[in-house]
Order: sequence, then C-alpha cells, then structure tokens
Amino acid sequence: MKKNINISRNKKVIILSLCVALLAGIIFCISKLQYLKYAADQSSIVSIRELIVMAGENLRKPAPVEAKTGDVYFPEAKVYLPSPQSMRSITYLYNDDSSSTNPQPELSIGTNPVYRTESLYSANNIEDLFSKVPEFQECSRGIHIFFDDYDDRDSQLVLASSVLLADGRTVQIYTETNCPELNELASQLKNLTSY
Repeated sequence: MKKNINISRNKKVIILSLCVALLAGIIFCISKLQYLKYAADQSSIVSIRELIVMAGENLRKPAPVEAKTGDVYFPEAKVYLPSPQSMRSITYLYNDDSSSTNPQPELSIGTNPVYRTESLYSANNIEDLFSKVPEFQECSRGIHIFFDDYDDRDSQLVLASSVLLADGRTVQIYTETNCPELNELASQLKNLTSY
C-alpha cells in the first residue's frame, strides 16, 4: 500500500512539475512574441518617421549668423534679429512669389531641430506615429512674418505682435496655434530690425 501511495505522489509531483514547466514555456513564448511584435512595429516605422522628420527639417535653410555679435540675418527680407537667446539654430524661408495664392511677401522662421521631433521618436507603432504628425507639422511651419496686412479669416494663425521697422515697413508676426514652444522665439522677433 505504501508503494502505491508513493507512486501516486510521484506521479502527482511529475505531473505538477510538467504543468509548471509548460506554463513557464507558454509565458516565455508569449513574451517573446510580444517583443518580436514590438520590434516589427518599430522597424516598420523607422523609414516613415525619418522621411517625416527630414521633410519638416528641410523646409527652410539655416539663417546666417554674424560671428561677432550673434545677430541672425534674413537677407532676402532685409531684416535681422539682434542676438537671439535660442538654444536651437534658426532657419528661414522667404517667399515673395506674386503668382501664388498669397501674393504678399512672407518670411517663415523655424528652428532646427524642429520642436516636437522627439514625440515622433517616442511613437511605438504606425498609428501612434501618425497621431503625432499634425503637431509636428505645425511646429515645422514655424512663425510667419508678413510685410503687408495679412487677412486670411480661414487661417489658424494667431497674431503675436506687429513691429514698425526703421525703413517704414510694418511686420506682422503670427504663430501656429498648437506649437507654443515657438512663442519664446516669436516674442524675441519683436526686436526685428531692418538694414
């Protein structure tokens, strides 16, 4: 009788050990599959994310900086910003295309790297990446400076300030509504000076 009890206990211990090993194997396989899915999600968004970042960063060219003073120049617009306190490099695009839908000259100012770029790098999958693109795009469009009255009632731009330049031109400085990181630079643009 003792042998039968020992044999049944041994069978129970073996079965219990096999069940624990099987459960551990299943948990290990599930965690590996989750890791592989995460790695696949990450690899699928790398090239798309880099294309989005490059498109945002290549909208403008670097603004020339006077080495002695730190003044930032925007040559086509004939204005400069006295020594801004920005940790990011300032970029710009000057558009005076009279054939466009907006025939007035516009100076667009941004930063490199573009604000909100880091949010694209924190995306875990393609859906998460594309949910962060609109805010990145607003920051990549930057600050808009118009040299004539700007009247576009459909625009989501917000007037930050108006500045009268020494040459008689009045510049209107507009910001994007969903990129408050650019507000500090916009407030420094009140110091724009013509040359």
